[in-house]
Amino acid sequence: GWDHTVVLSSNQRDVYVFGKGGDGQLGLSGKPFVSAPAKSVELSIKNISSNHNNNDSSNSDNIAAVCAIRHCSLTLNEKGDILKQVGQCRKLHTMEEMRKSLEGCVMRAKKNGLL
Repeated sequence: GWDHTVVLSSNQRDVYVFGKGGDGQLGLSGKPFVSAPAKSVELSIKNISSNHNNNDSSNSDNIAAVCAIRHCSLTLNEKGDILKQVGQCRKLHTMEEMRKSLEGCVMRAKKNGLL
């Protein structure tokens, strides 16, 4: 993002964020700035059952990649589809800008073997 960072944990379920969050892009309520990484409950995946195997990286419930675009944060599944989004994602200048930014994020994730 412009002034924020989004990090995916190795368990592919927890997302940590830091930086400016005044537009909601951190997924942390009422946090205009976070200096140390904090778990974003809004972007992370909640454990829904006790028998869910958290070590199964092929599980479709897992997050494959995260994207920080301007004042927006997104999580993606293994196909590159958006799982969750927070912040000003819909307020990007045009849908074309959002599409291009998302394509760039997906391309980088594929290049790094995440998707």
